[in-house]
Amino acid sequence: MFIRRSFSTLLALIFVLGLNQVFVRSAGAAYQVIATIPVGSAPGAANGVGVNPLTNRIYVSNNGDNTVSVIDGLANAVITTIPVGSGPAGVGVNPSTNRVYVADNGVGIGPGSVSVIDATTNTVIATIPVDQNPFAVAVNPLTNRIYVTNNFGTTDDFGDGIVSVIDGATNTVIDRIHIGTNPSGVAVNPSTNRIYVTLYVFATGSTVQVVDGATDAIIDSIIVGAPPWLIDVNPVTNRAYVTECGPFCGSTGVDVIDTTSDTVVATVPVGNNPYGAAVNAISNLVFDTNDGSNSTSIIDGTRIPSARRWPSATGRRASGSIRPRLPRTSPMAAATPCRSSRCSREPRRCRIATARPSRRSPINLAGSMPRPQP
Repeated sequence: MFIRRSFSTLLALIFVLGLNQVFVRSAGAAYQVIATIPVGSAPGAANGVGVNPLTNRIYVSNNGDNTVSVIDGLANAVITTIPVGSGPAGVGVNPSTNRVYVADNGVGIGPGSVSVIDATTNTVIATIPVDQNPFAVAVNPLTNRIYVTNNFGTTDDFGDGIVSVIDGATNTVIDRIHIGTNPSGVAVNPSTNRIYVTLYVFATGSTVQVVDGATDAIIDSIIVGAPPWLIDVNPVTNRAYVTECGPFCGSTGVDVIDTTSDTVVATVPVGNNPYGAAVNAISNLVFDTNDGSNSTSIIDGTRIPSARRWPSATGRRASGSIRPRLPRTSPMAAATPCRSSRCSREPRRCRIATARPSRRSPINLAGSMPRPQP
């Protein structure tokens, strides 16, 4: 019998998307499947699962049939299905207002929209036009701002990636942030009002942009080790977790960013083609789904070292570097293009090494668990 769970336990439930099904895993010691819930067609694109811990409701986008399944977390059953726009992808929830935001990605390259659902009545109350192919959604419940990445920028230039900023009180776009080419993932740290956006650049990118939520200005750029796909943030520890490559370029790592310094402090080896990341801020566990190996990796955030583990030759880390800085006499040392705002003030900080830490290093912290078969 599935009993009512506390807020902390609810946050520990992990929803893994399969073919027209949602597998519910209990994030306890056993890590076992406790329910398999049939939903719509092609569920959960772009981390298309949102949870309201206050109502114990789960929202799953069904990209194949243009709907959102609403799951009762007490009964582990779909209680209603809501029609939304074309090709729904990312889902964001504001538990304070009980509103759900769904990125309607569309079919082909073109303008999209965001469907706003009143979760009290389970009806769409607004459809907000945005730029081309909205993909991922993040919500800051403290400011009632919603951030949506638009994969293919504008109708004039699909390389001009846009983050749409939506005012949840008026359901209107109040700003358009020109973020860089092919933005994919987005995450918010409500405690600092910082927004983190991954630039996938069609499987060739290496940058996570940092946005100040008060001004909507880009304040830093963090270089990571492989094209960044999706991202989540732990606001308690101020760590961000970035999946490398997503479904396309064959990486096997999750980059860990210290958001207090905007530096990569570790790369955790996981399964093939890491896709989505979900953080449990209370247990400090991170759950990564691996698209290429049909598994979920569980990362213990308490065992990830600080940046001091990799000292630089000068005693400081290069801003945004994933690698330790080597002495200039090293054959592996090289200058790289400056991607950080700090670099414009301190160019010497942009000399970083080309070597990456070994996958066999002590930073191998993730354990894999096979995905249950439907």
